[in-house]
Amino acid sequence: MPELIAGLDGVDMFAYLGEIVRWMGIVGASLLVLAVLWFIWYFFRHTIKVKIVKLYGSSTDGQFSFGRETNNKIRWVQNGTAWKTMWPLFSRKTREPIDQEYIYPGNVVYVFEFEDEWIPGRRNINVSEGKMRAEINPIPYYLRNWASLQEKKLDLEYAQHDFWSDNKMLIIALIFSMGCLAACCLTVYWSYRYATGGMLAMEKLTEALENVQNLR
Repeated sequence: MPELIAGLDGVDMFAYLGEIVRWMGIVGASLLVLAVLWFIWYFFRHTIKVKIVKLYGSSTDGQFSFGRETNNKIRWVQNGTAWKTMWPLFSRKTREPIDQEYIYPGNVVYVFEFEDEWIPGRRNINVSEGKMRAEINPIPYYLRNWASLQEKKLDLEYAQHDFWSDNKMLIIALIFSMGCLAACCLTVYWSYRYATGGMLAMEKLTEALENVQNLR
């Protein structure tokens, strides 16, 4: 049978398989070590702890329920005008920093989260019925500021469009289809390449059996 690609018929790809696997292992181990070192550096950059209480409900009637408390960490951006969170990784979203008086000992900040936005909280300690009681309430100034920002954000979302937002599903589908096509072509090629040797071996075996029968 003719070769699919001229000049490759005499090349034994499996002779190099062990060397390829060894170098892939070295590269993989190196990347793993670099990833661990990068994560350690990334972790210790975020020096402020955040205790988050997520709110659920409708902002129209002012009635909310809340989920369990979660934790995150934040750091200042390079120009010192905003905060960035440690989780999720590689997020570009920035948070408005709050006043230093609401950063408590141990570099701890309390926030309420509603629709992916943070409303800073403060600890209030009162004496009621002869007992000292503590509670965490949202800071009114930040609450009003958050409502204003939400309105502006919604206006921008409805008014602006970009190429990625409008076409991301089509681009992802094209990339996935091209990957499937490449995998299919490789499968056909390697099947054809190595099936040829097997077919020739079977033909020789059949011929040898026929010769043995003719000798009898």
